[in-house]
Amino acid sequence: MNKQVTILGALVVTLIALVAGSAVTATAETVKVYEGSIAGAAYRAEVPARWNGTLLLWSHGHYPPGFLPEEIELTNRPATKQWLLDHGYAVAASNYRTPNGWAVKEALGDQIALLDWFGDNVGQPRRTISAGTSMGGLIAVLLPERNPRRFDGVASLCGANAGGLGFWNTALDVSF
Repeated sequence: MNKQVTILGALVVTLIALVAGSAVTATAETVKVYEGSIAGAAYRAEVPARWNGTLLLWSHGHYPPGFLPEEIELTNRPATKQWLLDHGYAVAASNYRTPNGWAVKEALGDQIALLDWFGDNVGQPRRTISAGTSMGGLIAVLLPERNPRRFDGVASLCGANAGGLGFWNTALDVSF
């Protein structure tokens, strides 16, 4: 009996791996990637062939001077991006005209320009979610506050939502 259970378990695991592997391969083959620059701000958007009409507009956090990731971040983790694409969500992000430092002001204009570009060149989203982490979490909150008719939801991950002054004062308190 134990041998049969072990064989059956191995078959189930193999089938799951095959199905999961084929789903990821199919998704990779059916995702359209858009890259370019809008007014000096590099952007990237990925749209699955079976787009469900929802766009996640990602705002990256503070990058220290001299740092720039190899590829524009579309979510906080690659697995999150893949899950969103697998489930029909489009993802887009800008590196802002000033990708390094405290670039909230630039980011607000650059993200709206990217949203406009997306609507004109890919399709008008039925729903747009503003998301980001750290400084990007602050940007994610400010975008719909200033453009309420353009966004349907917000996901601020560890956002510096007290603004720059509150954020930096907290850092000084911790350092002290």
